[in-house]
Amino acid sequence: MRKVTLLVASDIHGKESIVNSFVEWVNKMNHSFDAIIIAGDIGNPQKPNVFCNILKKIASFKKPIYYVRGNWDVNYKKCNIGIDLEFSKLIEFDDFLLVGHGKRMKPHRHLKDKNKPIVLITHYPPYSIMDRGKRLESSQQSLHSGLPEINFLLDYYKPIVHIFGHSHSFGGIDWKINEVLYINVARLDRTAKDGTPIGNYALITIEGKNINVEWFFINGIWKNCSLCGKKYHLPKSWSICRKCANRNDLKFTQIDHKYSKLKMTIYSRNNTGRDNFSFVRKVKVPIHTLKDYLALEDFLDILMIKLIVNELEKKYDKILIMPKDKLIEFYGKSQKGIIIPFSEYLFSCNEEIMGRRLCTLMKLFSLSKHVYVIWGFKNNVDEKYVLKDEYVLFSEKILNSTKEIESILHKNNFIPLLYKREFRDEQSMPKKIFESLRKILEKKK
Repeated sequence: MRKVTLLVASDIHGKESIVNSFVEWVNKMNHSFDAIIIAGDIGNPQKPNVFCNILKKIASFKKPIYYVRGNWDVNYKKCNIGIDLEFSKLIEFDDFLLVGHGKRMKPHRHLKDKNKPIVLITHYPPYSIMDRGKRLESSQQSLHSGLPEINFLLDYYKPIVHIFGHSHSFGGIDWKINEVLYINVARLDRTAKDGTPIGNYALITIEGKNINVEWFFINGIWKNCSLCGKKYHLPKSWSICRKCANRNDLKFTQIDHKYSKLKMTIYSRNNTGRDNFSFVRKVKVPIHTLKDYLALEDFLDILMIKLIVNELEKKYDKILIMPKDKLIEFYGKSQKGIIIPFSEYLFSCNEEIMGRRLCTLMKLFSLSKHVYVIWGFKNNVDEKYVLKDEYVLFSEKILNSTKEIESILHKNNFIPLLYKREFRDEQSMPKKIFESLRKILEKKK
């Protein structure tokens, strides 16, 4: 069993001067390590040469370099320095495997045959775990920058360590949840108000099942956190450690196991009441990688939308999920010189003033936030997309409580698209057996 120490950083964003300071600082600290991990955003899309320049500077440590690409690692000139984990052969250490995913989210099926613990490297966080920031699809409004695809990777690999970056807000924090040590190493290009480099990086030591994380900051000093009292390496102007600074967000709720198995039914009905679109999917939900029930709720919505888009793409040439902030602009009437708050649209929508179709949608939004408008386009002979159908997706529970909503949608040329979620409780059968036995015993008494 050999101890392996990894020097880990991410989110450089093409800043060569920062890397110069980093290399100088690491040499000054006289750190001992066996390999270097960079969790993405090495380069700058507007400066194609810096990607390779930065790797050359880091190569001065004369240690193996392993990296994954991030959202800034585009439009760069390739070089032969370092190993892109996404395209490399199996990286095998004595006690663990190093697995990396940049853009490709399909798991490597052959790795489990090695029967070794896995250290997973990605640029993006998993959905809901230390992931506050901008989404990969930046046009979508969300508090989360994590990708659900990575939650599924975690569920497949079951790594002992997951190293990532991208979410600058939680950089410099490690957090163990359900046997996985999550380590957010963003960001190396952090600077103080006067421009002094104060980027964070980590030394991660793995020896069998023992994992130790030490955090450091360029130009940092050792001091006690003013809240928890523990000693940390921090920038000179900081008085609080990264965990204490984010303590309100580092809370985890264990989700009930019954939500791990989902049966999702999606169907639409035309104005005669007959189904004209339907499908059923069974999905294993990676609940142990989700922060809490609110994250689960949003995760299921994202998963549902992806499944629906995949199915509708068989019927249409183009699918568009209408952004909620654009619904009023598109479906509503022009309100020149009048300011109307969203709450008025939602709870007191006047069809004559605001538009009949918009008010129809607002009736649904007032009942649930989980309502989506989906457009299906067909490509005509002139290669122009023509809007053919407008679906309104909502829960079957709403239809059960408000029967008239279906006919109202049809009258306004919307197609109701309903979903039903069922979770299988694996404990339900033993409970039923127990209840039956209890009743039999009571009768005998």
